[in-house]
Amino acid sequence: MGADSFKVFMTVTLPLIKDSFLSGLVTAFVRSITAISAVILLVTPSYLLITVQINEFAEKGSYSLACAFATILIIITYSAVLLMNLFIKHFGTSKNMKED
Repeated sequence: MGADSFKVFMTVTLPLIKDSFLSGLVTAFVRSITAISAVILLVTPSYLLITVQINEFAEKGSYSLACAFATILIIITYSAVLLMNLFIKHFGTSKNMKED
C-alpha cells in the first residue's frame, strides 16, 4: 500500500515472526551451552567451559563436583527457557490474540 520495505518489515513481518525468532534464539542458546563436541576445541587454560569441567570431573571420579556443575548448567538453561516463555507470554503475538 505504498510503504517501504523497512516499514513493512517492522510493522508486519517482525511482529509475526517474533515468537518463533525468540524460541529459535533460546533453542540455539541451550544447544550451544550444553554442547561439548565442537566447543571442546575452544578450551584454553584461561577459558574453561562448564560442559568440559563436568566431563573432566566425571572422568576423575569427582561426581559430587560434576553434579554441582550439572545442576548449575540445568538452572542456567531452565532460566533461559523460563525467561523466554515469560517474555512471549507478555509481549508475544498470542497475547494480542487473547485480547481480541
